Amino acid sequence: MKYLVICFLFFNISVGAQFMYWNQLEDLKPNEIEASTNGNIYAISSLNSMIYKSSNDGDSWTEIFQGGNWKSLKTYGDTIIAGTSDGKLYISTNGGETFYLSKTFPSTINCTEIADINEVNFVIAGTSANGVFISTDFGNSWAAHEFNGKSVSSLKIINDKIFLGTLNSGLFCSSDLGISWVQKIISFATETVLSIEQGESDSIIYVSNPKVYKSLDSGESWFLIHDVITYCIRYSTSENQIFAGYHMSADSGATWRKVFSKGVVWLTIKD
Repeated sequence: MKYLVICFLFFNISVGAQFMYWNQLEDLKPNEIEASTNGNIYAISSLNSMIYKSSNDGDSWTEIFQGGNWKSLKTYGDTIIAGTSDGKLYISTNGGETFYLSKTFPSTINCTEIADINEVNFVIAGTSANGVFISTDFGNSWAAHEFNGKSVSSLKIINDKIFLGTLNSGLFCSSDLGISWVQKIISFATETVLSIEQGESDSIIYVSNPKVYKSLDSGESWFLIHDVITYCIRYSTSENQIFAGYHMSADSGATWRKVFSKGVVWLTIKD
């Protein structure tokens, strides 16, 4: 298993679960990285206006698409979805060989999500000022779904439910594919939700607001498990470990230990 981390915009890789050492990789200046299910790893760099691809666990990187000021990245298999600060959403369906412009939204694309639900190809885009947009035909057409005027900061589909985090407006959940939304208060109604991650089962969810909270009942109730500011939460299915900020927990959040020496702003795990 590999862990790829951005620490204050430095890009590092650790080998093995004990985190005995770290190797700094090429200076890609990435702001997000994603390990895809096809075995490749992808990164976006707003400073370099570039999307990168690695086929050898981050040892070397290839420039695959130069676009704009990249702000969001999501991958699944050979599908790559990347959004820019000026609202452009690009999609690749062949692992980055080619990209096409799917849509230009009215504001920055902060986050994206992909899922196949009931044989429907969903693509979701969360924007900085115009709420969330959903496509049910893989980006050919789009519809606005609530939250106009709000900034969407995080998206996650868990057990066919869409979880949506906002800046200063809380966490919301849709059980009907975006038609209606219910607020799920973590600790207060106007909280900022920076990261949403599925845990050990479909009903276990971890979020940062920006402290780390856990739900055992699909977001109906929450309890604090880590009182540390966290920008990114990731769960390793193969190791049953949770990563949040500097720290890692191997016992479902009961105890934590420091595993990174620098502040982590983005993390991806290749199980």
